[in-house]
Amino acid sequence: MTTLRNIIATIAILLAAASPAFGGGNAGYPIGATPITVSATGTTLATAVTLPAVPGQTTYLCGFSIRSTATGGSAGTATVTGTLGGTLSYTHWTGPVAGGGGVGIVEPPIGDNCIPASAINTAITVTSAAPGAGGVVSVSAWGFQL
Repeated sequence: MTTLRNIIATIAILLAAASPAFGGGNAGYPIGATPITVSATGTTLATAVTLPAVPGQTTYLCGFSIRSTATGGSAGTATVTGTLGGTLSYTHWTGPVAGGGGVGIVEPPIGDNCIPASAINTAITVTSAAPGAGGVVSVSAWGFQL
């Protein structure tokens, strides 16, 4: 019985390793991927985070979050650079502190489709708009390298 269990366990491991699908015990990332996260805070100016480049690997952006408040509300453009197809632009609204809290962008991937960098060994940067006077901003991004 132990031998049969060992054979079944070995087959399951081999099937998981050979599968190109997401999952396989790696928190929803492709098998062999290294998950990465970055986060930063800022005040009145634009704030950026970068998913780093790795020689011989492609960096993928799977989502990001930008939240901000300031003395007065404002709108600007947040950008994502380094991605396949060029710069991505998003309207970034900064909510007034008196309004009760931050407004932001949360951009999860569509299905399991993370956005690859424009080339191998290329970083991806997410940059907020500048919130302005009395500003507080947080930027986070997550993805993987493979």
